[in-house]
Parts: sequence; C-alpha cells; structure tokens
Amino acid sequence: MKLTSAFALSIFVFLVACNKEPSSTSVAAKAGDWDTDAKREWAANLRNEGLEDEAIATYEDLINHDGGLSKSAIIGSSVVIAEIHMKKGRYQKALASLLRAAQLRPEGELGRRIDTWRIECLERLGKGAAADRLLDRASKPSGERSAAKTTDVVVAEIGQEQIHLAELEALIAQQSPELRARIETKEGKLELLKNLVAQRVMERKARKLGLTKDEKVQLAIELATRDILVRKLVADEVAGKIDVSDKDAKLYFEANRARFREPNQVQVAHIVVDDLEREKAVREALEKEKWQVVCARLSQDQASKDKGGVIEGVVVEGQSHDTMRDVKGLFTAIGETKAGAVAPKSMKTSAGRHIIKVLRRQDGKPYPFEKVKDAAAKMLRAEREQAAIGELMHQALKQSDVKIFEDKLSQ
Repeated sequence: MKLTSAFALSIFVFLVACNKEPSSTSVAAKAGDWDTDAKREWAANLRNEGLEDEAIATYEDLINHDGGLSKSAIIGSSVVIAEIHMKKGRYQKALASLLRAAQLRPEGELGRRIDTWRIECLERLGKGAAADRLLDRASKPSGERSAAKTTDVVVAEIGQEQIHLAELEALIAQQSPELRARIETKEGKLELLKNLVAQRVMERKARKLGLTKDEKVQLAIELATRDILVRKLVADEVAGKIDVSDKDAKLYFEANRARFREPNQVQVAHIVVDDLEREKAVREALEKEKWQVVCARLSQDQASKDKGGVIEGVVVEGQSHDTMRDVKGLFTAIGETKAGAVAPKSMKTSAGRHIIKVLRRQDGKPYPFEKVKDAAAKMLRAEREQAAIGELMHQALKQSDVKIFEDKLSQ
C-alpha cells in the first residue's frame, strides 16, 4: 500500500527541505516512564527494526487494554496493523483491523483509502460480491455516504475541508522505516502537515480555476491512473516472482562475456571528405604519401587538417567524447585495426566520411565473475522480467475480447 503520486511528491519535497539529522528535541519517553506514549514509541521502534509481528502485538495491546488512546491513535494503529498483515498475505486479519478503523468513521482521504484496502482484502479472500457492494458505496459522492461526523482531532482546516490527525499518522505509517524516523517527531509531523496543506491548497486553486475541465488534464489523469494500475499489476504478477540464483548469474556471465569487460580505449586521427570518390582518392594517396601530408592537402576538417587530423583526448568505448560525438560509430569503423594502421572502413557522419587512423589503442580486459556477479544477476533479472511482461501482455490480448484494426493505422 503506497502513497499516491501527489502524496509521494509532498513527502519528497519535505525530505529535501529537511535534509538534516533528527532534532534533539524529539519526543521520547523518560527513563522509567511506561505510559501510553512510551508504548506507542516502542511499537513504532519494533516495526522500524523489522519485528513486525511483535509490533502488531504491542499495537493490539494498546488498543485493547490501554484506555488512553485517542480515536485518531486507534485508527492510525489499526491501519498500521492492517498494512503489516496485508504485506504478509494475511488478508482476513487485515480486513478485521480495517473494519475496526472504519467503525470509528474516519473521513476524507483516509476514509476513502481504508475503503480501498477493504475492497482489496475482500477481493483477495474471494468475496467478490461483498467487494463490489463496498466499491459501489465508496464510489458515491461524500454527501450520499454516512452522515455521521468524526470526533477525530482536526490538525488543519482549509475552508470547510478538514485534515485529521489520523490521516497524518496513516500517511506516516505507510513510509519506510528510514523515512518514518525522520518524520515521527513533533517537528517532522509539523513540516509534513505544512507540505500536505500546501499541496491541498494548490489542488483547490487548480480546481477553482477549472483546470480539471481541461481535456489535456483529464487525459493525463486517465493515462496516469492506467499506468499506475498496470505497474502495480506487473509488480504483483511478475517482479516479485522472478528468482535469479548465483548459478543462473554465472551462466549468464559466461554467455555474455563481451558485456563484462573494461571498455576499449583509442586515440585516433581522421581525414574528412565529402563523398566516396574523394575517399578513394585519399586512400590511393596514402599508399604513396605520409598521413600528415595527405591530411593537410585533402582533409576538409579545417580544425584538424594542419595537425595531422588528430582528435584530442582518448576515446573510451561507451562514453561520450567532446569532439568525436559518434563513439559507437568510431569503434564499429575501426574494428580490430591495430595501432599505426588506417581502418579499412570509413565512418559516416553529417560532416562527411571520416577515414580513421588508429594512433594508440588499449583493449579492455574481461572482469572476473566475482566482481560483476551482482550486475550479471541484475541484467538477467531484467531480461527475465521483460520476457514475463511480454508473455503477460500476450496472454492479456489472447484472453480478452480485443479487436485491433491494423488497416486503419495508415489512414
């Protein structure tokens, strides 16, 4: 369960603005105190350390046996519990925790998000009909839903719109342990709230200006929504199911040794001419005269012709070069040409035909497997994921009622 792009952007802006160590004034329980706040901090620390089931037990104990929790804290804790259960595939327990949060009637974005998570749990539990009913109810305008008002703590107001503490805590709960450590302090929550309010204010202004009616905006929203859904589907169906062992990586390395080596390096000179006829004339002249003489007389590159056509600096395969822009074309043209020899093939660019002389070259040595094992595994995983995505798309087209009118593409 991740934040929407807008919320993620707010979090990112906040982190950039607050790129500093957590304040020494962070709220922490005093030694010997074991009150509600101390227990909540302990639960958060358990989760940050990866002890998620222990964190669940602590949050449940707080909810069930501690009378000091506010409604917002109960909602926020229930959402955290549900998130952990969903991550571990325990959808029935997640649903129970979400129902507890929903019974306290959270409003706004948090309420809508809890409904969305409940729908996902129901669908994964095979309760499609119940998921459909909840989806229909959640899709109704807010005025048609339950009129009951929440008593949750209001931390900000924008006109008639309210932002509740439970929503802020739920946003924090969805973040990585590293990010939560930065924003769970009072100062961190304040900065996060300011960014959230600013984002809402700008959104309200955009709506008041009628930007949502712009056809381009509507199309962009639709395309972004589809892209997010497809990416999530691919992540669930493909990315998490690809396994690459060390043996697989070694076999991939052996089959693609040319990709795992130091880059080749060369220093070259060139003679530039307009066409093939002039190139033939240059090559004939080189059989009788020295390179520097022919270059000065026949090269059309005014910047280098009087310097023997030398390209300054070393050209490294796979890296950009200030003068020799087409690095790939250069290495293709010179091939295995030895130092001191003229490449049999010329290189064509917008400037003309380049006749290349290799002045010096250093061929890259192959890397040992242990040095590139992780890179090989990453490349193999990417190729397998791409193949799996292709198969997923093929099956989607095959199993759905799809008609493609290829003949209309030429109109």
